[in-house]
Amino acid sequence: MTFGRPTSRLVGNATIRQLPGTLALPGGVPVKRRGFRVACIGVGGAPDGRIDEAIARTVRAALRG
Repeated sequence: MTFGRPTSRLVGNATIRQLPGTLALPGGVPVKRRGFRVACIGVGGAPDGRIDEAIARTVRAALRG
């Protein structure tokens, strides 16, 4: 949520890798309401992070109704 973008867009970012305790893997998407970040949805466990992220995006879309 801190970075305001899907975690897949953070993979390979040299600055992010230098932050202690931070691991950037696909599977996380921010949730915004009225232009403000209010939450994140993170999914893990699929054999490919792109699948995790697709599931997270589907859940986010379902929340929007």
